[in-house]
Amino acid sequence: MANDIVMIQGMKMKIIDNADGTFSFAVENTPGSEIIGKFGIDQTTDGTTNLVRVKGIALSNYATAALAASGIPKATPGVLHSISVTNTSASAQYFQLFDSATLPANGTVPLFSVLLQAGGFGFFDWPVYGKAFAAGIVWCNSSTHATKTIGSADCFVTATFK
Repeated sequence: MANDIVMIQGMKMKIIDNADGTFSFAVENTPGSEIIGKFGIDQTTDGTTNLVRVKGIALSNYATAALAASGIPKATPGVLHSISVTNTSASAQYFQLFDSATLPANGTVPLFSVLLQAGGFGFFDWPVYGKAFAAGIVWCNSSTHATKTIGSADCFVTATFK
């Protein structure tokens, strides 16, 4: 790995072995691009990375306590970085996201809607900047794609957000 060069988001990053158990990183910024934030690696056990910190970005976690038909990971403006859903239903259904502080009424058009097969799983992420929600982050399952028609309490959902 010493002095390897990798591409991350279109930028060259050189990994430099400092020969003392530490590594340094040098990033070549392409004209017109931006480097936002800092990161650090605290490796306290040889051969493993125990903690990776992204300074300035503290993410919160959400998980349903039980199977549910809907949930509100964040009832105020925020940024969704990832969300996963397990559909335990014997039927296919839609997983929907809304920009709202409360659960919208049936018939509301979702911001995001994707079909989950019976017993299926979905993982959706916006890894660099996240997906902004002006009012709040709300999810639900639905029997219809284009509008919300809430279903049964048969989904398990986890999310990371700021």
